[in-house]
Amino acid sequence: MLICAAGVPVTLAALAVILRKTPPQMNIYKWIIVNLTVTTFVTDFTICFLFDSLPLFPDIACYSKAWLPNVSEDANYIMLCVCIIMLQMTLCSTLVAFIYRMQALGHAVGPFPNMTGFGTFIMALITYFLGLIPVIVILITSYNSPLQMRKTLEHFPDLKFLENYGSYLVAEKDDKKFIEFAAVWLGSAFIIVGLCMVVATIIITNLHKRRKSMSSRSLELHRSLTIHLILQ
Repeated sequence: MLICAAGVPVTLAALAVILRKTPPQMNIYKWIIVNLTVTTFVTDFTICFLFDSLPLFPDIACYSKAWLPNVSEDANYIMLCVCIIMLQMTLCSTLVAFIYRMQALGHAVGPFPNMTGFGTFIMALITYFLGLIPVIVILITSYNSPLQMRKTLEHFPDLKFLENYGSYLVAEKDDKKFIEFAAVWLGSAFIIVGLCMVVATIIITNLHKRRKSMSSRSLELHRSLTIHLILQ
């Protein structure tokens, strides 16, 4: 929570630098980075400050002492959905930034031979659509009502204290909905991360091949931006 609070001025300072110091020729990339920075911060703030979930390993259960996740019986699940979607948006934003960096080099190769024919907006829209829709669908279909969770809680005497909270999440380890949710969400997340690594490899390979034909300043800029995205 303290880290989130400390991140506010840092994020604002970063946004100020991006908006004021980005050269005109990088205008599109500027807004991609702004989007990535804001999305990442909002995701961290939501997870660590608004939700502040406390998992109960090895059981599949969690609760929160924060106010917002306890305003109603479904509040924990709603907050979980928001956090998952924000995480996916962060991953998608990173992938969009990677693809744009690949486009900036020109002559894209590898698994995205036709991507440069798309506008940046269309490319981003497709990325977000493919990254978010499966997760949103599985979140909707995986919903368990508070009544169902209360029945599940009866099988876990050690978790009876959860009844003292306005909202909580609990599931059996062999719960089909939970297994499907985990498979779809983690599968989607790892696919996006994998695509980021593929695009990063393409960028690094192209930079290596074209290092003699590029100015040292341009090469250093591309390298720096790629390294920052990889760290992200």
